[in-house]
Amino acid sequence: MRRAKHLSLLSTLDLWGPMLEERLGTLAWSIVSDIHSRLKSEVSDEPRLLTEATRITSLNLVLKCRFSYEKLGLDENEYLFRNLSFEGTRAGISKKNTHDLAMRIGDSTSLLPETKIQKLSLNDFANLLGWIHSLGSYHLPLSLNHGSFQRTLGAYYTPQSIADYIVNLTMKNGLEQQVRAISKNATSSFEDFLSLRILDPACGAGVFLISVANLMQSFTKKAIDKARESGVLKSDIQDIVSTSTSNLYGVDLDSGALEVADISLRLLLGNGDGSLPESMFGKTLKNGDSLISFRGLQDKSNHQRFFREPMNINAFEWQKEFPEIFSETRAGFD
Repeated sequence: MRRAKHLSLLSTLDLWGPMLEERLGTLAWSIVSDIHSRLKSEVSDEPRLLTEATRITSLNLVLKCRFSYEKLGLDENEYLFRNLSFEGTRAGISKKNTHDLAMRIGDSTSLLPETKIQKLSLNDFANLLGWIHSLGSYHLPLSLNHGSFQRTLGAYYTPQSIADYIVNLTMKNGLEQQVRAISKNATSSFEDFLSLRILDPACGAGVFLISVANLMQSFTKKAIDKARESGVLKSDIQDIVSTSTSNLYGVDLDSGALEVADISLRLLLGNGDGSLPESMFGKTLKNGDSLISFRGLQDKSNHQRFFREPMNINAFEWQKEFPEIFSETRAGFD
């Protein structure tokens, strides 16, 4: 019965997931293509600069099309998306030149299909940001061919529906056990639940972290209800929740993708007062190569035994970057 249920869900995802991704992919492509055409009249002899400016401009205009300056905490001429993509950084593109080119369009949200953007759910909007980043990180223009998107980009981008399915399959049972445990050891088990720390070591634009955030939000409500049922005072619950920190961690080489992940998560985890929560960039979302560490290589000569240009390697030292996770009282991520 359980297997049949999973197969039924996968059949639904096979139908709905690609349809939704194709709709968002088409929307992203139209936005990126229009912005690219507009900027191309400003600079045509530097394709990598043009591509990077297209990506940053598209992300910022889409964001401003959907949300007010007040919610974003921005001035009229200020951009929230500013980091270069990995490809832009690797090509040595100037961040200043990119921003200067992007600012030439300014607030021309009239270039965008505003109605379609504003009707998207927050989850679909976050997915759209990921699509725009992906398309705008590589040489433009791309043809509108969904079957060739992944081959053109040279990477695989997991559809949100598949990420949701995988996250539910791997985490749901464990979270249910954590919530049930609150009935026996109310306060301590509730604190344990809120201290869970989830990592995506190659998080990109945050598709899996978004799925985890949505699932954790749902189970946090259940955990609060269970704590109340188990006799934990409302004031104690509020104190525990208010002192808990972000449980979502991510690492990626692409600082532009990390920026998309950060802003997407902040939009989804808004505290209800209309403003964005504090940025996680540089705190629980960090830039680096999670597969490479110089730990144990004591001097530069040792580094050169393994890497041609060790100073250009963006190695990631886990204990240094996340000391709160790798402390004496904690054995790592959950």
